[in-house]
Parts: sequence; C-alpha cells; structure tokens
Amino acid sequence: MPAPGQFLILGVLNEFIMKNPSLENKKDQRDLQDVTHKIVDAIGAIAGSSLEQTTWLRRNLEVKPSPKIMVDGTNLESDVEDMLSPAMETSNITPSVYSVHALTLLSEVLAHLLDMVFYSDEKERVIPLLVNIMHYVVPYLRNHSAHNAPSYRACVQLLSSLSGYQYTRRAWKKEAFDLFMDPSFFQMDASCVSHWRAIMDNLMTHDKTTFRDLMTRVAVAQSSSLNLFANRDVELEQRAMLLKRLAFAVLSSESDQYQKYLPDIQGAGVLTDGAGAHC
Repeated sequence: MPAPGQFLILGVLNEFIMKNPSLENKKDQRDLQDVTHKIVDAIGAIAGSSLEQTTWLRRNLEVKPSPKIMVDGTNLESDVEDMLSPAMETSNITPSVYSVHALTLLSEVLAHLLDMVFYSDEKERVIPLLVNIMHYVVPYLRNHSAHNAPSYRACVQLLSSLSGYQYTRRAWKKEAFDLFMDPSFFQMDASCVSHWRAIMDNLMTHDKTTFRDLMTRVAVAQSSSLNLFANRDVELEQRAMLLKRLAFAVLSSESDQYQKYLPDIQGAGVLTDGAGAHC
C-alpha cells in the first residue's frame, strides 16, 4: 500500500482508539494490538526510508540527502488529505519523500496510542516495537545539518512524548543519554529545546543512577587535570562540554530536585577555571 494510504490507516486507527478506549472481548483487544503493531511497524519503515547503511557489514544507519515533504504536523486529518491529493499519487515518488511526514504522525499519536491499546499488564509487549522505532529515530537525532532539521524536530518531539511514559524507558534511555553527551548536542533549533528539557527531566528523574553517572563523568574530568601528558585544549573542551550538560540537566529539573547533590554541583564549578572560553 502507498505511504499516504498507510498514514490514513494510522489516523483512522487513532480515531477508533479515542472513541473506544477499551474492548470487552479479549480476542478483539489482542487483534487490535496486532493491527496496531503492524501499522506502526509499517509507518516506522517509511520514517526510516531517508536513512542508509553506513557500510554493508554494519547495521548502523545515517541520514542520506534526499527530498522530503515538510509538514507542520498541526492537523493530522488535513495533512493526510493533502498527501492523498492526485498530484502526490504518482508512480515515480520514492518512499523517502514521506519520511518527515511519517515521523511527524508518529510524534503526534504513537505514545498515547500505545498506552491506550496495551493495558498495564501488557506494557512489555511495547518495548520491542519501540526499540525498532528508535533504530530509525536515533540517526536523525545524530544529524544536525540544515537539510535534516524537519526530521530532527519531529524525532525530538517523538522522543519527548515517549519519555513521558516510564514503561518505555528501556527503549530509549541509553540512546538519549548518548545523544545528550554528543559534542553536537546543542546544535539544534530553539523550538527543540523544550522537548529536550522534558526528555532530560524524564531521563534523570525516574531512576537514581543517571544523574549520578553524569556527576561521575564531571568528577573524572576534574581529576584528569592531574595527568601531565593530557592535551590542555582537549581537556578544557571536555570540561566545558560536561559543565554545559550538567547545567542543562539542572535547568531541566524541578526546583530543588538536586539539592542533595549541591556540594558536588558546587564543586563542579572548578570546571569553569580556564574552561569559560570553550563554553
């Protein structure tokens, strides 16, 4: 089925779930879950159609230069109708031109849709599906180029919405932290900042180790100054990078959330000595 038709199915499915949040018959509910799994997988494949393998030996993906349809994602039904216009239904259109639209639709409906379809004792079934979706999402979030900006915005909105549901954490925790530590993390459109703040808040709040891991990296950076053979510029750049991430994590938190870490955070102020020019 062409991509616009699959977008329409997702819209219809979402409307059905909103009007029928639960089904009495368990078989009907299981069938609904299977249908949801299949359509989300299909939309995920379309979302990843602007990616390519880095080498034939590895499964790593990266963004490839390709034309994309840019949408604002404000109205699901009108967007789908536009996609179904006769001008778009031509045989020479490749799936990759629909990738931004697929990502936008997923960012609008996926998190709430899965939460409604899979009951509390069935949430584990969602994780493999989300792991597959994240396989397509992460490469877009690693790419900070201008031509990838629409995909980046849609993906960070999708990750933000997923992070609001704690049971999804296993599917995105490691990837989100790795993206946070990427040297290019702050190269983003201003509209993405609020989504990243939500992601960081959810990442750091719902366990006792993630923020501590960040503080450990800060402490290691401080102790590295004892290494006589370290490159001073590289060392200061690393300190500045960690300081900015620590500040962003605190900024993304609730008031006084990290009060018990205050002595360690104040100690991290040592990082500003000589690192200010790199911030």
